[in-house]
Amino acid sequence: MNLLFEIGTEELPAWYVTEGLEALKKRTSERLLAARLEYEELTGYATPRRLALVITGLAPHQARLEEERRGPPARVAFQDGKPTKAAEGFARKNGVRVEDLYERDGYVYARVVDEGWTPPWMVGLEESWALGDEAPVPPRSRGVRAWAELGG
Repeated sequence: MNLLFEIGTEELPAWYVTEGLEALKKRTSERLLAARLEYEELTGYATPRRLALVITGLAPHQARLEEERRGPPARVAFQDGKPTKAAEGFARKNGVRVEDLYERDGYVYARVVDEGWTPPWMVGLEESWALGDEAPVPPRSRGVRAWAELGG
């Protein structure tokens, strides 16, 4: 999947075109990785009135994430073998059943899995509008318009 992301601005100073494009590429790459959206290549294009990115090989959905989260001390989470409100709250917060909690090193842990089924147009467009709002352009060049288009 490919993504074209374009920001239209008022006239950018010539010295800033390259600098703004590099900043946009860096922010976009950071945000895509933070959103667990993998891609093959990110190419930038710039003119004094436009900054554009073409992202090729964008994953069809977020990458799967499996992590272990540490909760309250086991002595607080369970009393007389029964879960306390601390254990129930920790399980609820992490979207697991109390029965799935386990103890190690005196703490309660939960294994949390996010299958990553959120497609890029749901994560990516939200991120791209934020990037448009934070466009790396000088204050006198505001008047930013951002849009994105996904293609196969």
